[in-house]
Amino acid sequence: MGQLLAPYLSIYVREQTDSGHGRVEIDLGTANKLEELAETYANTPATAKPDKLLRLLERRTSHPGAPATVNAELDYPAIHAVSAVEFDYHLKHLVSEGWISKPTGLGALVSTLSPEENADREASITHAGWAKLGATGSGSRSAFVAMSFDNSLDSAFSDGIEPAIRQAGYEPLRVDKVHHNEKICDRIVVEIRRSRFLVADVTMQRQGVYFEAGFAMALGLPVIWCCRTDDFNNVHFDTRQYNHIVWEQPAELRQQLADRIRATIGAAR
Repeated sequence: MGQLLAPYLSIYVREQTDSGHGRVEIDLGTANKLEELAETYANTPATAKPDKLLRLLERRTSHPGAPATVNAELDYPAIHAVSAVEFDYHLKHLVSEGWISKPTGLGALVSTLSPEENADREASITHAGWAKLGATGSGSRSAFVAMSFDNSLDSAFSDGIEPAIRQAGYEPLRVDKVHHNEKICDRIVVEIRRSRFLVADVTMQRQGVYFEAGFAMALGLPVIWCCRTDDFNNVHFDTRQYNHIVWEQPAELRQQLADRIRATIGAAR
């Protein structure tokens, strides 16, 4: 992680700035905290970065058919890439999938371009790209919450998860609090599909929570993993690799989750 610390901290600063936090200060004397902060972004799956790039183009498109402008050297932190070269790698993927038109100036490796050639590039989102955006819930303000409904976790939701999600500008949705007439499993699938991301608190290790998180991941939706400290050793080995928010009190969960949403998802606009 050491050699990649600077790029991932650049991503953090970019996310905070884009979320309207203004000046961002980082305490360079807290090495462990910096490592933890960088790890948050290092864990962004490679397959999630093209989606972030497509959503970046979406935000910069005035109307369907209009071109959007990106700059690899300036924008790579916005998609959690570590360099302009990686940014172009994902940009080419969007072209190959047919989700955007070929950007102006895209062809040569970034490292071989002059500053003039490596400036702004324009591309338009195709019909297939707009369909992709609609299918992933990228414009949604809904955040699906998967967790045990045990009464002992009521405050974790009401004082931790729910206010953290609202603080970032999204609407939390826990299926047991939604009135509906459908089968509960059908409702869960529908609501996850409609969501921008999913928060999975695996405290008490409910199988349904793991199922819902896995379904969201299969759809390409971001999943934020959480677990109470006293149950963390029981987290399933298949998901232990992901960076969990480990919490003791709901207030602690609220702050960490709000920061993680802003950092990895971005505040709702």
